[in-house]
Formats: sequence, C-alpha cells, structure tokens
Amino acid sequence: MAFSQIIKTLQQPSIKLTTLSDYDTSSDSQEKGIIRQGKSSPDSSQSAGALIPTIKIAGKTITVIESMTIDETGFIPTFTLIFKDNAGEFAGNNFPKRNLIASVYIAVSNEKLKPVRSDYLITSVKSIPISIDSAGLVLGNGTTYIIKGILFVPRIYNNVSKSYPNLNSIDALKKVCSELGLGYAQNEFTTNDFMTWININTSPMNFMKEITNYAYQDELSFFNGFINKEMIFNFINVNEQLKQLEADQMFLAESDPIYSNLTQRQKDLPIKGAISETTNINYLTNRAASSGKPNYIIEANLISDQGAILKSDGYLKKIYYYDHFEPVEIKEGKLNKFKDFYTAPLNTEGSEESNMLTPDDEGLAEIGNKKWMNINYGNTHQHWNAARVFNTHNLKELEKIKLRAVTKGINFQVIRGASIPVFLTLRLADAIRKEADLTEVRQVQEKEKLSDETLDTQLSGRYYVSGVKYHYDPTTINPFSTEFFLARREWLPSKIIFTANA
Repeated sequence: MAFSQIIKTLQQPSIKLTTLSDYDTSSDSQEKGIIRQGKSSPDSSQSAGALIPTIKIAGKTITVIESMTIDETGFIPTFTLIFKDNAGEFAGNNFPKRNLIASVYIAVSNEKLKPVRSDYLITSVKSIPISIDSAGLVLGNGTTYIIKGILFVPRIYNNVSKSYPNLNSIDALKKVCSELGLGYAQNEFTTNDFMTWININTSPMNFMKEITNYAYQDELSFFNGFINKEMIFNFINVNEQLKQLEADQMFLAESDPIYSNLTQRQKDLPIKGAISETTNINYLTNRAASSGKPNYIIEANLISDQGAILKSDGYLKKIYYYDHFEPVEIKEGKLNKFKDFYTAPLNTEGSEESNMLTPDDEGLAEIGNKKWMNINYGNTHQHWNAARVFNTHNLKELEKIKLRAVTKGINFQVIRGASIPVFLTLRLADAIRKEADLTEVRQVQEKEKLSDETLDTQLSGRYYVSGVKYHYDPTTINPFSTEFFLARREWLPSKIIFTANA
C-alpha cells in the first residue's frame, strides 16, 4: 500500500472517559476509563465486553440487551441501544435524569488492537408502552427501552467566536482538536490554503465541518472529515484513497489479517502461537479459505442513490461569485466582475472515462446545479470559492453506488476512511449482479469455465470505506457483526490483476 493511503494518528485524544469497574484485557485500561481487576477470577475476559457489550447508564449495568449499534456513517458517531428492564429498575433511580452518559465497552482479545470504549450523550429515551387488560392487570414482563445517543465530546456544541490566523486547514483543525481534547489523524498530504480561519459564533463541530469543506490542496484532491469512536478527528484526502497503486497492482490474498475476537481460553491454547504479531496486508473477502476470520464477508449487496443524487445535485456544477480583486471584464457591453466556471467529478488517474458514473441519457447528463459562492473580499485563500463545491461534489459522487459488506464479529482492522482491497468470488458477485441487474461479465466466465471460487474482476478491487456500523444482536447466529459501506468511482471491469492461493 502506498504510504499516502495510510491513515496515521498524529495527535492522541486527551478526553477522560467515565470509569467502568469491570474486567478488561487491554494494557492501557486506566487511560481508557476502565479499572483493570486481577485475572484470578476464571474467564474474567469473557465477563466484560467479550461475549456481550458492557454498557452502563447512570452507573447501572444494562444486562438484557436486545440490540446495540454504533454508527460511524456521519460526522460524529451515534449510538442506539434497545434493552429490556425486567425488574423495573431503570424507571426508578437509574433513569437518566442528571447523568446522561451511556458508557460502552467491547473487549478485544489481541492487545495489539484497541477495544471499543466510548461514552455517549443520551439524546433520546423512549419506551414501549405497558399494556393493561380490561381487568387492570399488566400484560407482559418488563419494559423495553430505546436509547439514542451521540459521542460525548465536551464543549463541541458550545458557541465560540475565535480566529485562527495564518494557518492552513490542517493546522487549524489540529488546533481546534487540541482545544476539545480530540485526537487528530490523516493520510499523507499538505494543503495549500493558508488564511485566517474565523469561527463566528458557531459550535466547534460546525466550524470543523466548515474548515473541511473549504480545504484545498490542488485540482486532484478533495477532502472529508469525521470523528471516529476513538475520539479522533480524521481528515482524509479521499482522492488518494481511491487511487490504484499501479495499473497491474497485485494484492497478496494469502496474507491474513490479525486474529481477533479470541476468548481468554482460546488465547491460553496453542492457537495463541498463530496470533500474528505483525501487520499483514488488510482486505475483505468471501473466499472460503477466510471463513471464520474477521475479514470474511458473510453478507453483501449494492446500494444505489444515483438517480436521487442526479436529480438534486446534477452531474455538472456551475460555480459563480463576485470578485472585488479581479480586473474588470467587459461582458455583453457591461462592466462585469462576476466569475463562473463548471466543475465535474474527478476521474481516477489511469482509468477510462467510460468507467465513470456518467449518465447515458443526454437529458440526465445535462442536469446542472448552479452554486452562488458569495463575494470575494480577499480575506480567504485563493481557491475558497471552488474548494467547497469541489469537495462536496466529489464526495456526493461516491454516494451514488455503494457496496455494503457485513463481516462476523467486530472488525478492528478495517477502519473508516481506509483504502481497502475487496476480493469477491464469482459465487457472491453473480448473486449481487442478479440483484442489481448488472450484466456482461457472466458470459465470459461461463465461456472460460471458471469456478465459483475464482475472484471476480468486476466487483473486486480497491474501495474507500465511507462508513461503518458495529452491531450486537443476540438473536442472530453472529451476535457481533460489522457493516461496511464501501465506495468507488469505477464500476466496470477493473484493470487490477488478483492472485490468490486456494
């Protein structure tokens, strides 16, 4: 993997988490708000966050969890919990009145990886009404609660008026993160947008979104920013993550990711020797050889919002603004300082333009969206007016079609914002194509008599991880699962050559 595609944490978070007095297998448990107790108790690692998530609300541990989801698809993670209160304790002193924090802990067996440990501000508490029959008797047993929350970052919603002079967007974001106690991570790039960034009485969260929207490096870069569940703000040059390394790049499909989700008993068995202590090439696949491993895809399908996005945003965008500092232009016999130009989504370097999601119909292709970018008074960086449209337009392009892939267990290796190879066999790819009504490839496959385990060259390839959801549902075969939303620009057969050992 090219170094520019690796997301590196340059600044660690300093926010203190609520303390959980439970067993933990992580070496830095004190820093993560967990009191590590002695390992004399049998199966201690399984009692806290290993088989089920450890969740505390107002100091009370939630025991009967019906489902839980940590959603990393927006700017900041959100949390949804459904649980049953059989004893009626939650409706009494433990109902969140003043203490509005829900603490979540999911253990990891390999200490090389970080456990899931975060606090969420409870934003909504709903319950399913208790039913009473005609005789006044209560029907059912216990109350079901639905809790919703958002990652708790102190002061992130406060209104602030402050300037950050003579900084590029990277340093401005780092400074805001430091003030909030957030960490900071990015892939390798340097922006070309020095200016005085001014937060005019808005929240730090909205200000960080604004800086990201107006960040600029060059005409071949666009950016996304988000906070992950580890309280680290990620500033990503997305175009770097979408690049193929070479025209004939070969990924080593026989290299397995680090083992995870092992219990304490399993760690004490000889299998411990198989736990990788080095970082291998990471990927997702449904190849039978990876069955049972964290990178094994158990469910996949395509999602399309292409028509809705074309309708609302168009394929081309026209930017126009008034520039005080540009020379006066004579246009149609009048003095004019209005500037305008069109921008279209970027194409991946080395790929054919026909692989882009350009509408076939001329009427759809001509749908445009005109964006007024205000007046340029010379107090912003040179590309301010173009940057916002350029960033948002290219990000929207990645929302048109996504590959949704689900893996068993909590996948600690593949993170949001990463560039990840995905290997799909013909067996799964054919099923996806039938569902999505994609064609053309199967005839070649049948002619060449390829097996179901042969890697498909149309849906396999490098993807950008645009979002992740972490689920717990005890009613399913796989109580823990990770749901990935994978984006790319090219959806016709890839130029990549895949090699895999059977």
